Amino acid sequence: MREVDKKGTIKQTDGATPKIVSKVQKDYEEAAADISPPVVVVNDLEPITNIQIWLADGRRIVQKFNVSSRISQVRDYIEKVQGYRESLPFILTTSLPLRELLDETLTLEEAHLQNAVLVQRLKKTTEPFSNL
Repeated sequence: MREVDKKGTIKQTDGATPKIVSKVQKDYEEAAADISPPVVVVNDLEPITNIQIWLADGRRIVQKFNVSSRISQVRDYIEKVQGYRESLPFILTTSLPLRELLDETLTLEEAHLQNAVLVQRLKKTTEPFSNL
């Protein structure tokens, strides 16, 4: 027999299949809900753009920035989101066409990054097979 709960989830109520309860998933979701993202101060009197950031861990973030914000401010924001302890060396690139953002002193407007998708790519810290 199947039942539908208030959220619309279908549950199997009979049969030999045991109900699987995952406390780990609940704890992870609760911990993620408790963490508030860092605040980016945006001046409403200046033009604003949305930057979508694809983090190396698979998360996607959309954050508002002024077009006068610098690429270095986007990097600082990413480091705050991930926590300074967990932050590994990374570079920022655009999605397509792939372009590495080397000059972090440029503003988002100067770099033509209004409403752009930026990708965090981890730097290689060791050579493969170096221990052989």
